[in-house]
Amino acid sequence: MYGHPSPQEPAQPSVTAAPSSLAVAGDGFGWGSVGLLAAVLGSIRLRENGLTRFLGLDTGIGRPVLRRHAVHDWADTSDLTDGELRSLLARHSVEAAVVVLNAELALRLERVGCPVVYVDTNPFMWTEHELIPQTVTRYCAQLCPALPQLCWPVLRGITSLHWVGRIIGPRPSPSGAVVPGKAVLNFGGLQSPATTAGSVQSYLRLVSTAMMTAFREQGYERVVVTGNLDVDALPIPADLASDLDVSGGRLPREQFLNELATADIIATSPGQTTLLEIGALGRRAVVLPPQNLSQILHADEVSLIVDPNIVVTWPQGTVDQDRIARERGRGEDWAISTMYGEISAAAVTWPDGVPELARSCSDALAYARRKETSLAPLGAVTGNEGADEVVDILHDFLRKA
Repeated sequence: MYGHPSPQEPAQPSVTAAPSSLAVAGDGFGWGSVGLLAAVLGSIRLRENGLTRFLGLDTGIGRPVLRRHAVHDWADTSDLTDGELRSLLARHSVEAAVVVLNAELALRLERVGCPVVYVDTNPFMWTEHELIPQTVTRYCAQLCPALPQLCWPVLRGITSLHWVGRIIGPRPSPSGAVVPGKAVLNFGGLQSPATTAGSVQSYLRLVSTAMMTAFREQGYERVVVTGNLDVDALPIPADLASDLDVSGGRLPREQFLNELATADIIATSPGQTTLLEIGALGRRAVVLPPQNLSQILHADEVSLIVDPNIVVTWPQGTVDQDRIARERGRGEDWAISTMYGEISAAAVTWPDGVPELARSCSDALAYARRKETSLAPLGAVTGNEGADEVVDILHDFLRKA
């Protein structure tokens, strides 16, 4: 049973409410939160001509993505007492915080007197098993096509809920035209609290071997591999590595978007922010097998709204993503642990790659090229102005405060 949220009018921005100093933070789950944070920071800086100073908190694995986003100072809060955290914020004259998907930090900041504008792009996922910061000053939830009944009690408990459109940042003009024969293979942040080095390597080995094989079969010569990884250590067979010109790694967001914009085709893990960015750029794409529960749901959305033929699912006998989706009420941590356990087992069973997975990748790639399939319809459902709407809500709160 599903319900749909009703969009509300965003608060009107006020130039006099522009903050002089903000704390900003993402979470420790992949790179999705820092992509969203980059979009919001970009909107703030465009509107305020770079006058606001940003104090970055925690967000350890995501800092490389933000290194060109003028975060003026970084601080780790895990070893700070509440009094020390309060003093840190006072020294930097922090007026409020923008926190993306880091519930624990958001609640802690509120506890020490720092008002938080919280950004949640996965409101459809939450159950009673997750920590949700329901009492933050402003809770910005990204609109989605449907809300499963499991999340209704959680959303009803939020004291200041504001619905916003899809959150993506400004799209830079590409530095050049589309490069024939160039593909991007994007894995995103990869890490989560439930992953291990071995489970991440298992995912990379299975999926990169399958997709690189598909690229070679379809005549691609250059592959830019992006994500939280070392390209030189990518676990692919030697013949694939020698046949293709492989580069990439941990790229700042602007460079990453430029690689997407100039690619002939993109194969990406189904992280929501990247899917929306690819859609906004109008690039044709293939969706890789999911790494976690939210990616299962995002891949399902691509199948429903765009085209199921560009979505690669895990073959039978590897990851049972249908069962994980059915049993999502057991919580996100259970889903992630289960998935990575099954991914690791599949990598042991098929050390040279899963043949069926390689065929599925090749079929999806050929289809996307033939049909010129773009992810643009994803943004049409809810709009892509969420970053500006979050900033409107921030300014409205500061004006009233």
